[in-house]
Amino acid sequence: MVPQHVDDNPSALLFDPASTDPRAASFQSWFVDNAVAALASSGDINRFDYPTLVPASFGAGEALLITEQNNYRNAVGSGPSAFRTAIQQKLTAVGSPLSPDQLLARAQSISCSGCHLVKSEGSGANSDVGLSSPIPDNTFLFTHTSEQTEGIPGEPGRTRFEISNLLAEEFIPFRQQVMNDFLFGSPVLGFERSGLWTSSQAPLSFATGWVTEGIRSLRVGTPNAWSQIKSAPFSTAGMTPVGNTLRLDFFTSAIQPNPSWVGTLVALISIPSKGIHNQFVGSAGLTPLPRNAFSPVTFTLAAPTVAALNTAPTDVSITLELSVNPGSGPYFLDNLRFTN
Repeated sequence: MVPQHVDDNPSALLFDPASTDPRAASFQSWFVDNAVAALASSGDINRFDYPTLVPASFGAGEALLITEQNNYRNAVGSGPSAFRTAIQQKLTAVGSPLSPDQLLARAQSISCSGCHLVKSEGSGANSDVGLSSPIPDNTFLFTHTSEQTEGIPGEPGRTRFEISNLLAEEFIPFRQQVMNDFLFGSPVLGFERSGLWTSSQAPLSFATGWVTEGIRSLRVGTPNAWSQIKSAPFSTAGMTPVGNTLRLDFFTSAIQPNPSWVGTLVALISIPSKGIHNQFVGSAGLTPLPRNAFSPVTFTLAAPTVAALNTAPTDVSITLELSVNPGSGPYFLDNLRFTN
């Protein structure tokens, strides 16, 4: 029999700043360099995640019904330590308003016992993860399913096994929406697939933490003063009737060398088959937008352009021009759509 670790379930012992385990120092370095930014980059408990699998050498060998089995906050402790300071420095560097305890609670909440056993009070509580409201207590305490049954609303005489409030109210609705976005959304406008957006000036990549629709957003890394981001051609078939506005969810970074002027975002549209080439749609100022959050940015389409879009052309493309301060960012783009 060969012992196996549990994926993405690092041992709490390795979080202890005073640990004598030979792996502790390398784990804490890995956690600060890799996990902190990823765990901080999310506004939804369903999207907390590590950037990659936690290295197997750091994994716990079992998951037990023990409150402290994955209590990372308790392991780190409330006193000063080099590890706590390093976490705070990394949070500051990425522009996150989270505290080290909230960051550790996020890591704890995606561990085995942390997910199953939400602890809302006492030492090492993991319900405060830096969102607008804490993670709700699990009505089943530790499990998410029950052998007890309940009646099915609207179906007299039929029963089903009970599920936890977290499954019913948080996890299942989220997964249902992700599947709906996948089946019916546009991979171009939703920023869901590789190679559909390109830039010669800005580094582009996908993000799964800061997202408003689907499972991915487009991350624009520390850009130049001016960057052009172009979409692949797409069709509006299935989108008609197309509305008269183009709307984008835009995430403004908290890292701003010049807070008095954040920048501007310009939108252009092309439909070559209709004689439309890089037509100016609009410009939006970014300075008034809240930092470290998504905001809707809206551009008004000209009536002839709306009419052209409603003929379901197959060669529509969008270009976004981002003018910002060098050294700012990253920025995130998601859920580009036509609305009324």
